[in-house]
Amino acid sequence: MKVTKSLNVNADIYEVLDRLFMESSPYFEQGYKEASDYLMVQCPYHKMGKENRPSAQFRKEDGLFYCHNCKCSHPLPSVIGYVLERNGVTWLRENFEVNSEAVYDASRFKLKRKEKKEKPVYINPEALKKYEGYSDYMLNTRKIAKWVLDFFDIGYDKENKCVTFPVKNQYGDILFVATRSTEKKFFHYPEGVEKPIYGLYEIYKARQMGMKVDKVFVVESMIDALSIWSWGGFAIAMNGTGSHRQYAELNASDIKYFVLATDNDSAGKQARKKFRDNVKHKIIRELDYDGYELCKDINDMTEEQFWSIPIVKEWKPSVKPAVNKKPLTFKVLDTDTPLQQELVKALNIMDPHWEKQENAKDYNTKFIYEAKSVEEVSTYCKEHGLDLNYALHRWFNAQVSFMCEDLFVKHGAVDEENTKDKLVDFYLKGEPFDLKVTAFPDGETFNMKTRKGRDQLIEWFYKNQSQGGRKHFGNRLFIVCDGSSTKNKLYMKTRFDIIEQRIKNYMKYLDTHPFNTVTLMDGDDFYPSIKSDIIYISEELLNKE
Repeated sequence: MKVTKSLNVNADIYEVLDRLFMESSPYFEQGYKEASDYLMVQCPYHKMGKENRPSAQFRKEDGLFYCHNCKCSHPLPSVIGYVLERNGVTWLRENFEVNSEAVYDASRFKLKRKEKKEKPVYINPEALKKYEGYSDYMLNTRKIAKWVLDFFDIGYDKENKCVTFPVKNQYGDILFVATRSTEKKFFHYPEGVEKPIYGLYEIYKARQMGMKVDKVFVVESMIDALSIWSWGGFAIAMNGTGSHRQYAELNASDIKYFVLATDNDSAGKQARKKFRDNVKHKIIRELDYDGYELCKDINDMTEEQFWSIPIVKEWKPSVKPAVNKKPLTFKVLDTDTPLQQELVKALNIMDPHWEKQENAKDYNTKFIYEAKSVEEVSTYCKEHGLDLNYALHRWFNAQVSFMCEDLFVKHGAVDEENTKDKLVDFYLKGEPFDLKVTAFPDGETFNMKTRKGRDQLIEWFYKNQSQGGRKHFGNRLFIVCDGSSTKNKLYMKTRFDIIEQRIKNYMKYLDTHPFNTVTLMDGDDFYPSIKSDIIYISEELLNKE
């Protein structure tokens, strides 16, 4: 589709709008309606699209937008940029193949329901021989097993430096060959093809070979599906968020059990809903990404992480209980360690609210680093006339921090030998880090499911940190505990079994990913690249133990 004089998108208007509408809430909530050469939509430029009847249109030929109400007219990339608050051309490049060579074919957009279907022409399997061989990208970068590459007939086009993906229908006929450039990092599909379900034929083939296919994972991309096959599972790829033809094919299939594993973003969530709405009379479950927020999709995970993610009937975003909900009863559990038992005792004595740390009060309560129990802290404060609540909070937080630091070291971090260093607790990949175990701030609404939300909370923590001796703008990791009350948040700091699993997941994530960085200002001081991240511990995780 030619969207500007110099910009061509290898997709039709339907594909582009289906993807855009998933990411552009609250705009375009009514979707689009067919109107000859146009698709009628709500106008996002007035009333944020809140119209009873759509007043605007996208031209099928090139996506040109026009509103009959406010009389505005914009090319497709401009509309995308407006509703998503980002560069529209960049978004198109991220989701589709964009080039300057494609030629618009008007026939792609004409409805031909009354025309006879032409007999399909399949690619001769002999044509794949010129692509025989393995690419370093698939074997070592993506770590796809050789037997899987052979099973799917994945090859490599040495001349054009592209991985080749023969795409077959459910009977094994080769419909077309998709390619993935190992240099420009984008997929290419032949012009005008209707994308089938990738891997459905291989599911049937695996059964014929005697493999037990108990459940089938549903993903968006072909490489996601191949990764799951490499890990010993079975998967199909929708090559996007799914079409009515694909859903009809799945409804007619004899596959009984699907696990939705689409991307961990807003579009992926909409795709899961769309799948549930269209695929009927099947067992449908989902991956619960809670606690795996750093993983955008399957290829952000290790094999161990993938198989450890819970499969639930239907994932729903956590809703914070009402403020007047009774807090948890903090009882010492039989499985609690001696340290956890003491921490729970302290929690039942402490007032959950306390002021920010001050150097003077910290100096007077230095004894907390030597105290081993709540009784020792209470006795010392009584004998020296100190604020028991302040001391208990410091003792509680210190014990929690020491344990969490030990857990990081247990799973690969290098401990800082100088125990008096206030700015460095350990090293990750040679980089120094301070660890802060804290609670989700009351009254704030940061979305912990998104990278943007976590970075906003990181900025909040740096700007609102205590002004005493521990204030700094160096690298810092935050373990953020959340719950329905302040005390419940503190209680989550004592659940080291949950915290350890999250730390373990984060360390594995760092094996294949760079550090997250943020840019901050403090007065006139500018910090362009602070390495910082959040490990989120929510109260809802208690119900998953």
